[in-house]
Amino acid sequence: MTKLITGMLGLPRRVSLTAGSGDADNTLNAFDNALCQCRIENQSLIPITSILPPNIEFIPLPKFSVGSNLPVIEAKIISKNIGQTICAVIIAQRTKLSDSEPGPTLVAEFAGEMAKKEGITEARHRLDQMAKIRKAHFVGEAYKKLCELPHEIRNPARLPLPHLSCHIGQNFFPY
Repeated sequence: MTKLITGMLGLPRRVSLTAGSGDADNTLNAFDNALCQCRIENQSLIPITSILPPNIEFIPLPKFSVGSNLPVIEAKIISKNIGQTICAVIIAQRTKLSDSEPGPTLVAEFAGEMAKKEGITEARHRLDQMAKIRKAHFVGEAYKKLCELPHEIRNPARLPLPHLSCHIGQNFFPY
């Protein structure tokens, strides 16, 4: 029997979901404001791809130590368009490869300049394609949380041109 290796960061056992948005006069601070709203402003994020173990547990967001390195699956968008509706969607769903073999928990993320309904449709399409390529079948209901921000950006008097940015993001934290 071949011994399986779990990789450098190990095999996550739990995952949390958070969402937030922020605006500022530059993209860095808009992103930072969104992190504050997500309650992860004092952590370092490590981007990872969209595959989780079959038996992952979904739990509420815990408190992390300042400076913690957090693996993250993220959907984000930054918009400078006044009045533009933007959305970020993450959908996760367990799969099985056969009756006796569990498959991965697949995560599809999408962010775009559109309403929540269209974003959900696109994320679901991506999730379906991920399952199809793996010949996997969905098990149970999709675990999903959606965040949509119809946001009007107004030019503050102190800026000569509109330059206010908006960020919306969702983050899965496997640990």
